[in-house]
Amino acid sequence: GPGDASYLSAVDLSQPSRPRIVAEIQTHDAAMDIVVKDGLAYVACIYSGLWVADISDPARLREVAHLPLPGIYRVAIEGQTLVAGMIYESGRGMNLALWAIDVSRPEAPAFLGSADLGTSVMALAVDDETAFLGSNIERSSGFQLTLVDVSDPVPPAELSSVEGTPLPEAVAALGSQVLLAGPTGIQLLDPR
Repeated sequence: GPGDASYLSAVDLSQPSRPRIVAEIQTHDAAMDIVVKDGLAYVACIYSGLWVADISDPARLREVAHLPLPGIYRVAIEGQTLVAGMIYESGRGMNLALWAIDVSRPEAPAFLGSADLGTSVMALAVDDETAFLGSNIERSSGFQLTLVDVSDPVPPAELSSVEGTPLPEAVAALGSQVLLAGPTGIQLLDPR
């Protein structure tokens, strides 16, 4: 919960039978997701927000930036835009949204725009300026795969969606196709 210490760890796997922690830095609360690009780790911590860490030297992990975004729980990156699945409270109750964050200057990540989703993002991937969001359908064991244009993230714009089953736990973009992994196996979709 809030205030509980959690860590980003660099693990040496040169001897797979004997993994060894090389270095750690504190993330301040539960890490929900992580994406790595160009020697930087972008860590989504549900209570404290987005943490950026320099991992180019695994023996010397270093915090680069922190963007207080309570409710961030899924992240993916395309170019200089980090796409984040968010849950946050407003005067109307709980909101679920996709946020776009400029990470062209990793030491100063900046909010670009957002799109309200109306559903929670269970899995997220970005490829070729399209975000693929796997989310649950309320009162169902099914999923909705939503495609969002993030080429101009001010704000991100929904392109299309498709429904199916089962609920995805992971999404991977493969050009024009999408892999969905869930409790009953893997599905390959061509949603474009």
